[in-house]
Amino acid sequence: MARKTLGEDPEGGANSCKRCQTQTATVAVRAESMCRDCFLKYVQTKVIKRMESFRVRHSAPGKQRLLLLPISFGASSLSLLHVLDEHLESQKRRTGRTGYDIHVVYVDTSAVETFPFDIQHQFQILKNHYPSRSFSTLGLDEACKLPNFESLCQISSQDTASGNNFLSRFLASLPSASSRADTVFLLRTHLLVHFAKTHDCEYIVWGSTTTRLAAQTLAETAKGRGFGLPWTVSDGPTPHGVNFHFPMRDLLKSEVVAFAELLQPSLGGVIVKDQGERRGERPVETRGVGKDTSIDELMREYFEGVEESYPSIVANVVRTVARLEAPTQQEGRRCQLCQMSMGNSDLGVAAWGGYQEKTEVNGTHSDAKQDGFCYGCARTIPPKNRYAT
Repeated sequence: MARKTLGEDPEGGANSCKRCQTQTATVAVRAESMCRDCFLKYVQTKVIKRMESFRVRHSAPGKQRLLLLPISFGASSLSLLHVLDEHLESQKRRTGRTGYDIHVVYVDTSAVETFPFDIQHQFQILKNHYPSRSFSTLGLDEACKLPNFESLCQISSQDTASGNNFLSRFLASLPSASSRADTVFLLRTHLLVHFAKTHDCEYIVWGSTTTRLAAQTLAETAKGRGFGLPWTVSDGPTPHGVNFHFPMRDLLKSEVVAFAELLQPSLGGVIVKDQGERRGERPVETRGVGKDTSIDELMREYFEGVEESYPSIVANVVRTVARLEAPTQQEGRRCQLCQMSMGNSDLGVAAWGGYQEKTEVNGTHSDAKQDGFCYGCARTIPPKNRYAT
């Protein structure tokens, strides 16, 4: 974890940075204290090491690799944007060209969620601060226009024509907060993958920290999609047809939050997704668990609390799942919603959840093996919610 340490040592002298030995330490990072400059370099180095394959020498002249960077206006994604922007400027100064470029995109979910900020205002701030980068916004309702959206949720084109209205009604019909949050996450992923493909992006680079990946590991397992972890939280090819990359996987969330605050100018004025982060609050203690708490929120809050005292546990979760090997050949059918392989079985992993029998939906019978949903997605969107009424 990272925390501010502006106090003095027991003998009355100022704590010195354990790295440069000259400046006063202002941040405690896991087992050592660092000054501001050394801490910023520590974070940047962790990220740049994960971008080794995107160095200038690995790119052909005249053929620049394009990476898609989704942002949520949280500390992690905006910090990644800042580090990559500086990395690109550094490459350009040294060699006259860059090994890659990034396209920044935000998926606006305000149609189905409430956020207390003006997206256009925030985007303008980012554009002014990073003038060399390209920015785009996507509305979550644009998922209704995806070529495979009707098959994703097994609905009619007449329903999808209403865009936001249908999406809001569809999400409201789902049985739990976990189902709604999971569906929004999956639709957002489909939108980003579609955008990446249509804009020839080779990779999607995510701002997920060690803390976020650990939470996602347990959340996906709890939701019944543990079989997809080798693709969803690891670097490399995915069943979506676009590579995923996690440059911040070696950093804790608290370290990234401290990094964003210590930058000059600070990113604190732009970070609006997690209001509690800027105030130093711990949401795991300020809000109880109720029916409106999703699995993702529960796991996220749990690991944000664990990382403070036991950062090695959080890191071990991510290291362990990184050892899982994805099948070199993805055979069999894929889930229509999450796109993960369900193997060669007629029932796929739906057999784990007792979906072997015929299910009556809107007065008709439907075999689970014809649904095309894996067990996890079948629980997220039950059969009765997949058919227009």
